[in-house]
Amino acid sequence: MPPGWRLVRDDDQGSLLEQFFPLRCDPSELCTSGAKSMLQWIDRGEHCGARLLWCRKQEEADREVIALEVEVPLGQRTTVHPIERYEPIAFIFGDGIVPCAYPIRVGFPFELPHINLAVDQHPKSLCLFDLDPDEIRRILSPALLLERTKWWLCEAAYGRLHGPDQPLDPIFGGYAVPLLFLSPQAQHDGAALAGFRRADTADAPILVDLEDRMQHDQAGNKGLTVLNLVTAPVSHGRIRSLPRTVGQLLEVYRDLGVDLLALLQERFRAWCVAGSYEAKFRKAGILIISTPLLREEGVIDGISRKAFAFGETMGDLAEATGVLGREGDGIGPLIGPPVSSEEALAQIQIDPATVYDAFDRKLAAVASGAEPTDEPMKVLLVGCGALGSQLALAAARSGHGQWTCVDPDHLLPHNLARHQLSPQYLGAPKVEGLAHSICGLLGDGSAVGHPTTIQDYLKYPSNGDSAELLIDTSASVPVSRELAANKHLKTPIVSAFLNPTGTDLVVMREGEERNARLDHLEMDYYWHLVTNESLHNHLSVAGEFMPAGGCRHPSAVISQADVMRAAGEATNEIFGRDGLASGMVAIHASTGDIRATTRLAGNYYTECNVAGWTIAICARVLSSVQRARAEAEPNETGGIVVGAWDRRIRKGYLVALLDPPPDSVQSPTGFVRGAVGVFHELEAIGHATAQNLNYVGEWHTHPPKVQSTPSSDDRLLMQWIDDEVTMSDVPAIMLIGGEDGVRLCVGTTFENCVIGHSEATTKPNSVPDRGAA
Repeated sequence: MPPGWRLVRDDDQGSLLEQFFPLRCDPSELCTSGAKSMLQWIDRGEHCGARLLWCRKQEEADREVIALEVEVPLGQRTTVHPIERYEPIAFIFGDGIVPCAYPIRVGFPFELPHINLAVDQHPKSLCLFDLDPDEIRRILSPALLLERTKWWLCEAAYGRLHGPDQPLDPIFGGYAVPLLFLSPQAQHDGAALAGFRRADTADAPILVDLEDRMQHDQAGNKGLTVLNLVTAPVSHGRIRSLPRTVGQLLEVYRDLGVDLLALLQERFRAWCVAGSYEAKFRKAGILIISTPLLREEGVIDGISRKAFAFGETMGDLAEATGVLGREGDGIGPLIGPPVSSEEALAQIQIDPATVYDAFDRKLAAVASGAEPTDEPMKVLLVGCGALGSQLALAAARSGHGQWTCVDPDHLLPHNLARHQLSPQYLGAPKVEGLAHSICGLLGDGSAVGHPTTIQDYLKYPSNGDSAELLIDTSASVPVSRELAANKHLKTPIVSAFLNPTGTDLVVMREGEERNARLDHLEMDYYWHLVTNESLHNHLSVAGEFMPAGGCRHPSAVISQADVMRAAGEATNEIFGRDGLASGMVAIHASTGDIRATTRLAGNYYTECNVAGWTIAICARVLSSVQRARAEAEPNETGGIVVGAWDRRIRKGYLVALLDPPPDSVQSPTGFVRGAVGVFHELEAIGHATAQNLNYVGEWHTHPPKVQSTPSSDDRLLMQWIDDEVTMSDVPAIMLIGGEDGVRLCVGTTFENCVIGHSEATTKPNSVPDRGAA
């Protein structure tokens, strides 16, 4: 306290301010811009809620204070706290500082929440804003300052100042050195803990973990003994100033109804009974105190946690509590009930430390705006390359997933350009590094890696049974199609990949009961590229187009910025959105500076096993045949079938129909497809889809009241189609629309099946009975 100052009551803030601002002055003598603006606002007479009481200033400093009588807008209801209708409030102004409001009525209830801390014999101000000081100065005006003060006083009077949606105030406030828990297990009451600092500076954070986990981390650092105490719950109240001695700390908790001394004595005696206590007592100590806070009687709604470090050893504290005794260099427990020394406790200086909880799944979810869950989704990740690794860690940082990672590859130098793993994992299986990183975030057991192919991993069907979601980021068309064809997998599959230039992200998500399947969604995706002009160059590379399947080549030249953006978008698509019952394809595409997202519902596909091939027919194809037949009556009509073949799994996909060319001949007794524009149209389709879609066959209709049975002309046409596709080593395909539905004919032997009208529009993945050859 400066010479000449007198000690005043803590609630006599008017007297405190008089000592800080000794010169009473006329309003005209005020110099600071904030003070003058406030007086101008009052003098205008437009604000009837405040009246000037007095002005004061300092001799040399640029701080000034104005005292106003502020009218609090109280109603007729009974107040909860003793706030009066007219409260004298002093406002301190100074250039470059945020104006502060100080209640100066003797008897003001300073035990209320949202009152800023102050050291002894310094006035306490109202906490009016929850903003950065620069933001407050940007928006603050005299009117806003007065209205905010009136609002604070009114809300405090009726007990509404601390809203039910706000976190409870801690017991202690103020800045302190960070103390970081390194694992959630270390936060449990009674855990055997140790601490250390990575640097010798006074502001270096203190790291705390279980003793058996710290032995390697603290190599070369001076260890600290850590005592973690959990007290009984206390009612939520005002924030208190930080104590500076153990004696002051015990007094604060005594006022709260907690016997902290007894807790310390109990824990120290337990250490002594357990044995091997000497090393703990000879190290410098840290005391961590966790206190549950009650918002209302019996309801815990938060925990106040604070740490206190002291230069003396933990043995010094144990001795002051009366548990431990010394004789020469020896220490040991005393016999009988402990008798503490208030003088010794008052002499142990403590430095506060702000406790940061360990990063775990709950904190990850809360910090990311996700919903915390006790049962994370079991995720099977196929492919741990650039996109897969960044997607998995982005999801893990939001608390998502219990991860099983499958990938046979090892981390190579060129992978570091885009991979989430650091150089320390070079040469190691990617899955091991990724699983280790996820466990480092979410705790042991949060991820496991299998350095093998997904085909080998799924040789045991039970490996896939436990997964609730399968994410394919393998960048492999064969892998995704094998997964789609795997009938043992009940888990919906999501596939995510980048286009060749890395500018666009594609996410394909199977629907309920795996309808539509992944390969069906792939075909829908290709057809969307054909029908959407803005995506015609989606699969291009430097003006050229990748060969079939090459759009997902893992060594494409793509920047980390593009992969990182795509990983974030994919994470949100998979974990932040609900899928559609029919499946969905999402395309995040860039056109210049514009980023646009298109989401497509999946189409149902009917699958038929004919002539040794599985043929998947899109519902759009079947309905288009029937619609074209109805529109062309009484004539026949037809055109080209566009689709794809996968010779490896002997499967064909009929994806879309092309309309009859303009030079086609249509009549009630026949149809002859023209050729005008056909070459260019097929070339454009192959161009847009990187040759993934192409000509697969022909379609035509029979006239009204005629079945879909092939005619002699149809058999001649099938031979012509076979000649067209013979170099492709795939069978000829013909679709015939008739009165009985749509007939699929495969090969020159005319093995076929008829798909009825209802199956053409509603039945997914059905296998109709084969018709006659």
